[in-house]
Amino acid sequence: MGSFSPKASAEANGIKIANTFNIDGDIAKEWLSNKLGPKEALPMNFIARTRRSLNATKYETDIAGARRVRTQSICDSFLHYKQTMPSLSDNQAFLLASGYMLTPSEAENVTKVLSDAAESAAPDVDPDVLDDQFKDEFIKGSACAYDEEVKALWVKLLSSELTKPGSFPKRALAVLQDMSREDADALQALCSCSVFMDRRNPTPVLTELDEGGWTYNHGSISADQLNLMTSLGLVDTSMHINYGVPAKSGLNVFTENLAFLLTNDSDEMKQVNFGSAIYTPVGRQLAQLCSLGIAPKLPDLVAEVGKKFEMSCELMPFHFS
Repeated sequence: MGSFSPKASAEANGIKIANTFNIDGDIAKEWLSNKLGPKEALPMNFIARTRRSLNATKYETDIAGARRVRTQSICDSFLHYKQTMPSLSDNQAFLLASGYMLTPSEAENVTKVLSDAAESAAPDVDPDVLDDQFKDEFIKGSACAYDEEVKALWVKLLSSELTKPGSFPKRALAVLQDMSREDADALQALCSCSVFMDRRNPTPVLTELDEGGWTYNHGSISADQLNLMTSLGLVDTSMHINYGVPAKSGLNVFTENLAFLLTNDSDEMKQVNFGSAIYTPVGRQLAQLCSLGIAPKLPDLVAEVGKKFEMSCELMPFHFS
């Protein structure tokens, strides 16, 4: 299987990888003066608008007034840290002023993820739609995203959360925080070999071990990658899901850009499954961050499932919504 490209993966998910973002003194002053648009201000607003950053001020009835006090306090602290601790990076100093003590590399990871998410955000994006616990966990988790593949997952997670707050629970963030580049590769490899009837509930298509015992799906995913997904608690290989297909009826199966129809021409109900693996609840959540069913061999794999259960397989015009 070819090597995983973080930039290609991100672009496949609608994410543009931006250049490194730096919260320097000029940016901080423009943010303080409210001269930045919502997208440009997203990294600062996301970091600063947590309860942790309010330890120097009290909540005020006037929310706008509270924000002005908070913003001024953070900017003052940022400039103070830069003057008294010049070894701090700009991003590190801003995060410290907001209550997060990170290394320079960790601060770089956080601001890179936030700035990349801003690239694909809506023009009126508002991080205040997210609760403080999520933002706090997100900052701590994305600080550990040293690999581009993992950064791309954090970017997509935040983009999804800004669109639909509450989509990703704390458990999903905790698992993502522990993921390495190899784990991200493995997740995308399995998602590439997955189909769905409901976009929120993908199903892996998994053949028996290939000849040699090292890969599945004709080399599309390795046994080691499947073991990684199992060890992370994203996949359960002891179970499978049966889909009932009535007599003289069919089962519609979808990927990101393809649609298949498995047809039962017999006079009896058939129970169809796509192999001995299912996503766990957390696995289903993190699978939303990947492209589903983009493996080049997937059409052949779905056809093999049809043949196994004596059903025809037809590639249909794509119409899933």
